[in-house]
Amino acid sequence: MAADLATLTTDGAGGRPLPLVLTTGGAEANRKLVEEHGIRCPVLLQEGMEIASRYQCNGTPMATSLMSRATSPASWRSGRRPFWHWWMRRRPSTTSGHAPAALGGKRPVEESKIERNGLPAGTPAPGFRLPLLYGGELSLEEYRGRKVLLVFSDPNCGPCDQLAPPLERQSRASGDVQVLMLSRGELEANRAKAAQHGLTFPILLQRQWEISRDYAMFATPVAYLIDEEGIIAREVAVGVEPILALLAPPPVVPSNGKGRVARPGKEPARRR
Repeated sequence: MAADLATLTTDGAGGRPLPLVLTTGGAEANRKLVEEHGIRCPVLLQEGMEIASRYQCNGTPMATSLMSRATSPASWRSGRRPFWHWWMRRRPSTTSGHAPAALGGKRPVEESKIERNGLPAGTPAPGFRLPLLYGGELSLEEYRGRKVLLVFSDPNCGPCDQLAPPLERQSRASGDVQVLMLSRGELEANRAKAAQHGLTFPILLQRQWEISRDYAMFATPVAYLIDEEGIIAREVAVGVEPILALLAPPPVVPSNGKGRVARPGKEPARRR
């Protein structure tokens, strides 16, 4: 997609929409991408998904169009289509990023009736049985009786790369929660990423987005904390920091040594 962005005009001539890119990740990595492909439009950096979430865009690549007051639906019929229409129609079969632009190549995301906002806490986690990265199969049901952090990833996802090293460290330190990574894409690409980051937790592969669809999130990285009974314990976590927070130990609540919480500025009453 970066190569196609580089071909877009940025002067607004002929009433064409002005492309604006909003991205995540490090500044240097994004500068390298811009220079490599010769992208000329403005590129803005968000820290996580704070701006994307306002537009209900839970993955990449995704796009929306903003019309000025001078733009009317009539201009659409005259050929001045908003940018996201241009991208979806020109490249309908190459949505290899981290959220599908269309389901089955038939219609845009915003016209779909499929739930995309994640499953709420208290929902039974949908079961699955999938191939493992290095052979064999594994099902979610095999971990019944243990807490599971189910992480959806993609070898071509920049934030997933940022997540992998601290996720591995916290996975080793946390004996209470089993990390399962559910990835997509080519087998060799996933093996290369696992080797690069030294990942030791199980990695399973979905073909496209079939399990993501069951969990109502077409994005990476996202994660669900599943309790011992197979119930989703927390709301879906989107992005590096929210996912790592699911593995963080609960805060220690200070007490007075008698099973009561000590309140700041107040000494526990003594018995006479």
